[in-house]
Amino acid sequence: MKKILTTIAIAITFIMSGCTDKVVFEEKHNFPNSTWMRFNPENFEVDIKNINDCYDIYFTATVDTNVIRINNLPLVVNIEDSEGSRRVFMSDIIFQNKKGESMGKTLGSFVEYTAKAREYFYFNSKGIHKFSIKNSTQFYELKGIASIGMKIEKSNMDITIE
Repeated sequence: MKKILTTIAIAITFIMSGCTDKVVFEEKHNFPNSTWMRFNPENFEVDIKNINDCYDIYFTATVDTNVIRINNLPLVVNIEDSEGSRRVFMSDIIFQNKKGESMGKTLGSFVEYTAKAREYFYFNSKGIHKFSIKNSTQFYELKGIASIGMKIEKSNMDITIE
């Protein structure tokens, strides 16, 4: 009887944890030779189904710290919705704090950095939103960037937009 109750409790826990998942979109793109060409934007397509909620947008960069020699990665983000409306904003992925300490998570010889680009962001329309992310550094070939990623999750804001 204890085994049955334990099994049921574990199953309910897994089911309930799946219901509280806030992630709406998550994707990562790898760069050949760990090099991001300045004028080659990375494109992500996000299908937004609920425009009444606010969202938090995150960017990640996986970096070879033996190669890269910058302290942050400036980004220009263009968003185009299915109706043709466009928005642009700038964001930074910070690699080190003011003390020179790494702000990322070590993955072998690479470090993954995450930055919250927008908090409580809302979408104007349902459907596909195309995100075009450009590296806005001064380097034509930004060596040492293994990948760039994007994650969108439902915000903790208690109100909805109407």
